[in-house]
Amino acid sequence: IRKMIDVLSSGGLLHQAALAASPLFPGPAPALICAAERTGEVAAALNRLSESMTFEIKVRRRVLAGLAYPLLLLLSAAFILPLPKLVSCGSAAYLGAATRTLIPLFVLVLLLGATRLALLLPGPALVAGRLRESLPFLGRTFRSKALAVTLSTLGQGLEAGLSLFEALSIARTAAGSSTMTRLCDDALASIRDGAELATTFGSARAIPDEIAVVLATGEKTGRLPEALATTSRELFASYTRRIQAAVVVAGALLTGAVMIWAAFTIISTFSTVLNLGGAGGFDPQIQREIPGLFQDL
Repeated sequence: IRKMIDVLSSGGLLHQAALAASPLFPGPAPALICAAERTGEVAAALNRLSESMTFEIKVRRRVLAGLAYPLLLLLSAAFILPLPKLVSCGSAAYLGAATRTLIPLFVLVLLLGATRLALLLPGPALVAGRLRESLPFLGRTFRSKALAVTLSTLGQGLEAGLSLFEALSIARTAAGSSTMTRLCDDALASIRDGAELATTFGSARAIPDEIAVVLATGEKTGRLPEALATTSRELFASYTRRIQAAVVVAGALLTGAVMIWAAFTIISTFSTVLNLGGAGGFDPQIQREIPGLFQDL
């Protein structure tokens, strides 16, 4: 924010201030604001950008909320399961066992943080986008989101007063998807030759037929920005539903893995205490104190 204030105080334009604070205005946002400044549609452009960013925040919060319980369970297990060490070997052994359990979790958190920072760079973000779209079950979901981001950015550019060619030039890299970049590049070449957007997108088979029909209708009626906005909202809604389903499945799998780990740890601990399977049989002191437990064994 301080950088934006400095740019604006020195007579700079809003899009220049957005460039100075790029983490707050990622991707094509500065270019869209620049186009809106030329046409006087800054307020509408900022509202659309705000909607897009709010959607991203909501999806991330839902993912975190869905994974909060299994992650809390995992963290709790790291402290609860070594408790027998506290009774049998003292606090030093207990803390050592808990620390050995937490170290892999801490390393995982560091790796996730480093990956997140790396994805702010264009090269790693493009590679990550390619990997996401090739995933066996979630690839279609991420491709749907990439298409939604591309169409939304295209619609924002048209609403800001850009020509179709200019808006496509901005939208081509908005999603960080190599598939969408190729689609927009092919569309730019076709539009330069006089083709329509819906015809170009439809012939590439990169978008569903029903979306191509909506875009064709929007072009013929002169309401292409509205058609793009409606289609992108539907795609975003579909993406949200699929992500929520994936989070539920991932949460269930993670919870099951923690439960299995806890069960094996408890069995291993009591096997050691009772000397189950050992060469000397059951612990003699335990057999003397609770003989009924072993009378049939």
